[in-house]
Formats: sequence, C-alpha cells, structure tokens
Amino acid sequence: MIRNKNYNKSDWLKKEKTFQKQNSRFFSDFDLYLEKWNGHSWETVKSVLSINSNVEVIEYTSDEKAKYRIKVKRYTSPYEEFVDDVMAVTYVKN
Repeated sequence: MIRNKNYNKSDWLKKEKTFQKQNSRFFSDFDLYLEKWNGHSWETVKSVLSINSNVEVIEYTSDEKAKYRIKVKRYTSPYEEFVDDVMAVTYVKN
C-alpha cells in the first residue's frame, strides 16, 4: 500500500487499485540529459528518454576537456497524490 503522510490509514489504497489509478505504472517518468558547456550555453550531447523503465543510463566518452552537467527532467509521476519521488544519480569519471 502507498500513502502520503497527509492521509490517514483509512485512506490507503490497495496495490491493485493503486496500479489502476497510476495507469499500470509504479515509477515516475524521468529523462536524463548530459550537457556540455560550449562557452555560451549548455548543449545536449547525449540523452536517455525511457518511458518503460525507471532506470536511465548514459554512456559517453569525451574526446576533449570540457564542463559537463547532468540534467534530470520529470515528465510524469504516478505518486503525485501519495508520496514524494526519490531518486539517485551516480556518475563515473575515468
């Protein structure tokens, strides 16, 4: 069962009802962008736009020294009425 801290126990939804209310999805839709500073603005060099998974992975090898950033954009969340989204971002630099 899923609930928000603002709801009473009697307001909890059963798993099946929750799944139905959330359009058969138990995860939020996030998109992940790798951006590079070009001296004037940020430009996207790679992105992942998955809608059927809550795992987003970008593999990128840079051929030059530059400033990069990771941008995360949330499009939808099935939990808007119930719980806050929690996420983690990890990167590896060789």
